[in-house]
Amino acid sequence: MYYTNHFIKYVSLIILIASSVGCAQISENTESTQADGNSSANTALSSADLNHYKEALYALKDGKPEAAEVLLKDIIEKHPNLAGPHANIALIYFQKGQTKQAKQSLEKTITLNPKNPYAYNIMGNIEKNKGNFSNAEKYFLLALKYKTDYAKAHYNIALLYDIYFHEIKKSIHHYQEYLKIINKKGIKDKQTADWIQQLKNSINKG
Repeated sequence: MYYTNHFIKYVSLIILIASSVGCAQISENTESTQADGNSSANTALSSADLNHYKEALYALKDGKPEAAEVLLKDIIEKHPNLAGPHANIALIYFQKGQTKQAKQSLEKTITLNPKNPYAYNIMGNIEKNKGNFSNAEKYFLLALKYKTDYAKAHYNIALLYDIYFHEIKKSIHHYQEYLKIINKKGIKDKQTADWIQQLKNSINKG
């Protein structure tokens, strides 16, 4: 089923956020990491800590959350005012189903960097999983406000409009934005493209 397969595929998001020193551009499915723009944290990471951060990001990308968690906790202890590590460890908590811990780390992220789109995207997924669809919409829109070309946020809100709100025209718009962004990176998603056509056909049939 389209809904089920794609929901599972995109709900577990690897966001791989680089720190405020603007490093570690690590590619991942449909997106690449970017500096999180954390203006409140001006302390540069040492070369050792920077290497640990890169190791944590690669561990996340390679599906080794336990190793990433150990490294991220060490970085957070040494550099508590960097938003990126808090957001990444929130992702790990979210994937482990530890919602309370995930929200605490996300709130810390947003306090340090109110414009962090990755944190809002995870918050949106948490609220969606709890059935708080209006809150989920709010967070996904915030993610897109601060990163208009955030493919996964477009996809997540498209699913929200499609499955839960039944606002088909809105869902089509965001599915198309998602496809436009990944297509620019040479990535194709024929299943989503076919689904958009089915949605358009359903509208035309009234």
